[in-house]
Amino acid sequence: MFERYQDAWASLPDLEALALHGRVIRWSLDEFAPPAQLLRDVIDVLYRQDRFARNELRVLGRPARADSLAEIPVAAIVDHTSRLVPSSSTLQPLCSPTVFVYQSEIGVALQHVGALVGRRAHREIWPRIVDWLREP
Repeated sequence: MFERYQDAWASLPDLEALALHGRVIRWSLDEFAPPAQLLRDVIDVLYRQDRFARNELRVLGRPARADSLAEIPVAAIVDHTSRLVPSSSTLQPLCSPTVFVYQSEIGVALQHVGALVGRRAHREIWPRIVDWLREP
């Protein structure tokens, strides 16, 4: 709950970080709230029951199996400190993923979107992901 306020405080001395913080907050306020039941179901099925990782997830009656990902190259951006999405939930079901580690940074307001909008993420992670995508 206090994450966005801590980030705002930490961003004050850095105008670029503060501007990014403001844009992320504005974007988050523009988001529509997903239906509460959908959110509960997703959290329950994906994280509490870990159905995808255990190859028990069905979507529209069809299996969505983690082991099917073994057939394709998969990259994962993980934040080993995240309480929202633990790296074990991300990495366990994958077979030999290429892992890009995100480290918390100021200015992103909400760390779970930091890998998408963070300055360090854009400087350090995304060029490596683009190179990974270009590999044969």
